[in-house]
Parts: sequence; structure tokens; C-alpha cells
Amino acid sequence: MTLYTGEKLTNTVRLADGSTLPPYLPDPDLVQAVNLAIVLQRPLLVMGEPGCGKSVLATAVAFELYHDQILEGVDNGTPQHFKNWLFKWHIKSSTRAKDGFYEYEALRRLLDVQLAAHTKDDKAHDISGYLKKRAMAEAIEKSTPQYPAVLLIDEIDKADLDFPNDLLNELEGGDFIVPETNKPIVERDEGANKKRNPLIIITSNREKELPEAFLRRCIYYFIPPFTAERLMTILENRFYGKTIAKEDDKTLITTTVTAFEEVRKRIKSNKTSGKNVSTSELIDWFDALKRMAEMSQTSQSIKKEIEEINEFLSNNVKKLPLQQALFKNFETAEFFK
Repeated sequence: MTLYTGEKLTNTVRLADGSTLPPYLPDPDLVQAVNLAIVLQRPLLVMGEPGCGKSVLATAVAFELYHDQILEGVDNGTPQHFKNWLFKWHIKSSTRAKDGFYEYEALRRLLDVQLAAHTKDDKAHDISGYLKKRAMAEAIEKSTPQYPAVLLIDEIDKADLDFPNDLLNELEGGDFIVPETNKPIVERDEGANKKRNPLIIITSNREKELPEAFLRRCIYYFIPPFTAERLMTILENRFYGKTIAKEDDKTLITTTVTAFEEVRKRIKSNKTSGKNVSTSELIDWFDALKRMAEMSQTSQSIKKEIEEINEFLSNNVKKLPLQQALFKNFETAEFFK
């Protein structure tokens, strides 16, 4: 069994298909929480402010555990792609626990039944052909005692109050019985090859309280707001890799994060200014500042942006350069006009 270190995705990674993965820098306590979930085979419930990196944790874990790894007894020694070990289930208000296991394609079967009346084809009578496995069933099937797949259950607080307990009841039961066939959608092997649960990472924005019975069965971690130093490291690793060549770029990072912290402080002190800004919005804003400067093909553009940010900090003005990329709601945008 392999544990998570949080050290394999410290810089942007370009994959063979041309896509990229941005760096993910977990703090040591979050790494420990992931490993507790792996060892104890319990779901990891991750909370924190929107945009703090809850949902991308699952991708970072799957990448470290499986990408380009040769796993003993898996696929004849072929290097793995982490996406084959990563499954995602995005929760909606209407989601039920069974939706993670299968989807019954009733409309397609109805059309086949109608067609069969003319062609005498009886394939529509076999309901199993119309059951489509979903993320939870696929993750359980992929998992082995040594190699658990990674399953993201995203924004569980969007579902109704009964959903969390129903979800864990189904997981602990082992096999999910499909009412339409009275057979399990996932069959676990017996004996030494008995399958194990995947590593389940559940996220919540705390929009509603979760049942105590559900909470007792989870490993819990709250991602705290990042310090200024951590935010600078995130920007450095994401946009420059291991080294920053230009002094202007270092200054831009420092002034941007300082202004971001000041923005958060002003929003917090003013109850009418809308939701606070998140790390993901800081990344958008810095990306815009950097790209616009590069498009001008002159360092004077960076210096101009730095001067405007410093003016915001020193004179208590509200206007920031390119702030449309930072403020994503009406109240905050109006407050900083």
C-alpha cells in the first residue's frame, strides 16, 4: 500500500496528451489526513472556503499514486495513467445514493421494445443491457486491496439531508442491489482477492449541516486560509516553476499577494461587500496581470501594474488593475469601484 506525500505535483506538469496539471501544495496536516483515510479505509471529508483547492485534491492524489507507475500484477507491467484511477461524482440537489452506482436507461429500452415489435428482436427484455455503471461502481471495481482507486464526491452539501447517511450505508454494505434486476451492480471477490473500497474524498462548502452519524464515519479536515507566504509559493510554482528569472516578476507576486490580503481584510470588515475572494480568484487575477504584461512586450507594463497596486495599498483607494478577474460577484465589484 502506497501513501501520499504531496511532493509529486509541486510544479506544473505537461501530460502526453498536451494537457497540463497545475501544481498542488498541500500542507502536512492535509497529507496526514489523506493517509489516515487510506490506512483506515474511511472517506475523507474536506471542507474549506470555495476556491481553496478541495476538489483538485483528488486529482493530485491520483496523480502521485498512479501516474506512470508500474503496479505489481496490474495490466502486465504497463505504466499507468492516473486518469484511469480517478473517478468523479458531482452532486446535485436531486442526487440519490444509487445514482453513484448506476443509471437505468429506461427511454432507450422503451424505444428498443417498440422497435422489437416490428423486428422480433427480443434484446430489450434483458434489462441488464440498459444499466450503465456510474463513478462509485467503477471506482469499487477498479480498486484492489493494494491499489485503491480515488473517488471524488464533490459538494455533498448540495444533496438532501438523507443523502450522506444513505451513501455510507451503501458503501458499507459492499454490494449495491439493483431493484430492476435484483442483482448487485458490483460484485466483490471473496477470499484473498476481496476488493476494498476506493479512497473516497468528499468535499463540502458547508452550505448545510451534515448528519452526525455521517461525520462519525469520516476522516475530517478543514483547509485553513493560506498564509501570504503560501500564496506566494503557489503563484511562483504555478507560473514560473522552480525559478523566477526577473526581479519585476518577484515584485509583482509580492505586491499582488499583499493587495489580495488587503482586499480580504476590507471585505471582512464591511458586511455589505459580498463574498470574500478565494485562492482560485487570486490565481485568475495574477494570470491576467502577467499575461497582459507579456502581451505588451515591455517591462514597463509590469511596473505600471505594480505602481497601481501600490497606490491601492498606500492611499486606501479602491480601484485595482484588471480587478474584473478578481471580483466575481456584484456586491464586491460595486464596493471596490
